[in-house]
Amino acid sequence: MPSFSQLAYPKQISISTRSERNSCPPTLLLALLLASSCQPLPSHSSLKSPEQILTSQPTGHVLTNTGVWSPDGNWIVYDVRSDAGGELFDGAHIEIVHTRTREIRRLYSSRNGAHCGVATFDPIHPRTVFILGPERPTEDWSYNAWHRQGVLVDLPRPGDAIPLEARDLTPPFTSGALRGGSHVHVFSADGSRVSFTYEDHVLTTDTHGTPAGDGNQRNVGVSLLGIPVTVFTNHTRNHSGSAFSVLVTITKPKPRPGSDEIGKAFEEGWVGTNGYRRVDGTQQTVALAFQGQVITDAGSPMPWIIRCVERTPEPGGPNGSRLERPAKDHPGKGLACFPRTGTGSHSSGACPTEKPSLMRSVW
Repeated sequence: MPSFSQLAYPKQISISTRSERNSCPPTLLLALLLASSCQPLPSHSSLKSPEQILTSQPTGHVLTNTGVWSPDGNWIVYDVRSDAGGELFDGAHIEIVHTRTREIRRLYSSRNGAHCGVATFDPIHPRTVFILGPERPTEDWSYNAWHRQGVLVDLPRPGDAIPLEARDLTPPFTSGALRGGSHVHVFSADGSRVSFTYEDHVLTTDTHGTPAGDGNQRNVGVSLLGIPVTVFTNHTRNHSGSAFSVLVTITKPKPRPGSDEIGKAFEEGWVGTNGYRRVDGTQQTVALAFQGQVITDAGSPMPWIIRCVERTPEPGGPNGSRLERPAKDHPGKGLACFPRTGTGSHSSGACPTEKPSLMRSVW
């Protein structure tokens, strides 16, 4: 099993022509962060040179930090933005480039004032998932962390975006639907699940909130593909989705200093292509790692890694309320979280047979 340092700081590989770096317009300089959970770097005769430039249009070509290779290893997906560094989320196109022929195909163009970006490939099927901002944005519903969604586009049907997660902004809310925005969508190795980070519109904007209620905090969620969720359109921003989505982390408004309580969860990644082998010899086929922010004894925030493992993929959990995020105390069924041990050390090798007293269910 890879170490947590490998998951948090994966190897970086650049593909460009060094002699042209300073003379070219912004290009796709293929800087790939290859996490252990996604596809291995393909090998092709076209990649004999350590680095190659594949695009040359005078725009920014922005890669997600994982999952950018197509299942057959021939294409790389990226989004197009106005600035080379990708600091502005103002792109309107999702494209793919062929690594041998340098052919460019446009998979999707946003419309009605929306922007799109942060695309990744399904490692099994010829499809991508990416962020889509709001169409026809208004003063009270413009792009931000809780006003965005994930959409799927199949390569044989470019331009046809299918909502990944459902959204329901009105009580009593819908099981399997989110109430805010998702971000950085990454397929599991078998293509059956998509992980994402999440922030909640209802907890950010609801005027009925009280100091006793939850505040909006970044969490990690998973969408189970093939389980569509239908939502009533009694809000202009409600929509149905093609997957059942749940949160898989538990955050606290005010984590206790020195404890394992976290104030936000982020930077998740699937572990391995088939999970990992436990110390008892059994195979954990699906595992998700993420960073959680704890508070030190001195009162300072500090990120550390938590490891989560899935036991059963059953959807479940409450729908949330105006004062609580969805699945606050029981986000679903099947993931177990292993907190740090001792005085701040990371639990890099814990499993159910090693430290059962430290395990708590979070999905």
